[in-house]
Amino acid sequence: MEDQLYPSDVKDWTWDTIEFLADNDVPESTYLEYKKHLSYPTGENSDKSKQKWRRNLEREFTAFANGCGGILVFGMADSIDPAPFEPPEHEVRRTVNQYIKDTTPVVEIYVSDPLIPPSENTDRIALAVRVFEASRKPVKASDSSYFVRVNDQKQPMSREQLESMFVEADRRQQAVRQLEFEISRFVNSFEENIEEVPNRDHIPPLEAVDEQSLRGALRQNTHLFSDENIQEDIIEVMGILDEISSAKREFDEGCRNMGRVEHDSYSELNKVTQVKIFDLSCRLDSKLRDVKKKTQLEFP
Repeated sequence: MEDQLYPSDVKDWTWDTIEFLADNDVPESTYLEYKKHLSYPTGENSDKSKQKWRRNLEREFTAFANGCGGILVFGMADSIDPAPFEPPEHEVRRTVNQYIKDTTPVVEIYVSDPLIPPSENTDRIALAVRVFEASRKPVKASDSSYFVRVNDQKQPMSREQLESMFVEADRRQQAVRQLEFEISRFVNSFEENIEEVPNRDHIPPLEAVDEQSLRGALRQNTHLFSDENIQEDIIEVMGILDEISSAKREFDEGCRNMGRVEHDSYSELNKVTQVKIFDLSCRLDSKLRDVKKKTQLEFP
């Protein structure tokens, strides 16, 4: 997204952002769409019925979701002039949600706080709505139409585009199921072999964590981790998996040649590895559950 021109996170938007767009004539683009009104303009001569107006707006949301995501700015005319509007009677997020509730799957959005002009003589606002790229494409509008964002417009999707998206959706679904399987396998193994205090009289449970398969499954599901907060969790998960691999390699090298590791005896190596695998597995289990809370992944 063109974050060099405006914040990609609408939480950071203020009225100054609206003025910046206007002062610099920032045009609509693949990631940016201006809308003068949040509600149907009953007081103006409109070339669309209320139903057509709502359908057109719904398609804007689905087009962004089927593309790479983007931002809808309400309270900005096509001429790139600020046009703050009177806020609706109820909460603005409720109004926005009405435009996406019948999409399939439901478009994921984030609505900014009202962007208030500095004038003391107005109660008008603007609004920025972040539309996230869909993790399950294609997204269908309520009239069963499919649109995608191309440059600064929404375009009907061709049969070839739809077929390609359905194939990709099937691939992603299979990848998600594989990831859930690998995480479930780890969780079950953790509960059976690792969760208790390490038993230093036993061989470390090296096979209890298949970090290679789990790492591969995570890499096949990058579409699930577009949110920055989730990305941080996944980076930490990958780091833990790397540490587990390192602990396994060190144990294997020590078993073959104690002189190649920084331990005086097999007993000490065994003890250290037990504790490492235990601590790392506890961290991994906790972090995977954090990921579960932020995604639609299902596992025990």
